[in-house]
Amino acid sequence: MNRIIGSQLSHAVCLDEAMQNLIDARPRRRKIPTSVIPNWESLAEFPLLDTHDAEKSFQPSFTLLYSGNMGHGHCFETLLLAAKRLLDGDNPIEIVMTGGGVQAPGIQQRIKDEQLTNIDFKGYVSYRELRDIQSRSHCAFISLKDNMLGCMSPSKLHASLAMGLPVVYLGPLGSSVDSAITKFDCGESIRSGDIDHFIERLEILSKSPNLIKQYSRNARIAFEKSYCDQSNLSLFDAVLDDSRGRTCDRDAHNRAA
Repeated sequence: MNRIIGSQLSHAVCLDEAMQNLIDARPRRRKIPTSVIPNWESLAEFPLLDTHDAEKSFQPSFTLLYSGNMGHGHCFETLLLAAKRLLDGDNPIEIVMTGGGVQAPGIQQRIKDEQLTNIDFKGYVSYRELRDIQSRSHCAFISLKDNMLGCMSPSKLHASLAMGLPVVYLGPLGSSVDSAITKFDCGESIRSGDIDHFIERLEILSKSPNLIKQYSRNARIAFEKSYCDQSNLSLFDAVLDDSRGRTCDRDAHNRAA
């Protein structure tokens, strides 16, 4: 079905460069123009007053939030192993998980079996409750399996940036999340399986309110510049205008022929 639809496209919009590279590498009889336009959240739904502009209290604990789908494309093994080791540490680091998905039952069972009391698994919550949890959290956790690079672009990134949440990312280089962190200096990008580095960065963040505040400010800047409707819908206008112009040129050429 992808091949059938793909042969009829005038333009392909990709969510990140890894996805664009994957699309461009596919063999096809004619080359299809591609563009990268990230997903976004509405700027109007995230007024600046609701973000982390003010410094947060680190008492009683530093909170890392995972929100959204726990599907096939996300990895949680490093997070769960780190949680187990953090139980023996001196820093009170709490992990909050909201949402659900195909991996949710297995994660809940691991939390129960291994007595991971530092993970608060809330499941699905209301929109208002999620915003409240985000406003009380210090960082957002986002993961991506290595083999999903170019196939998925985690959409939880955009709301996290909108809320001024620094991002702690576990996944491959070159993803949309890694690119946002690299470009805007709004969090930490760590490779899956690197438990030592993951724990080290969490412990540093839990003791560094100024660093959290800097990342938070940069996260909001990233949202307003590259991940909101006000910045990205105009990019779609440009793609549509360009496609319309090339179609008109082709039609004129066919009539002349």
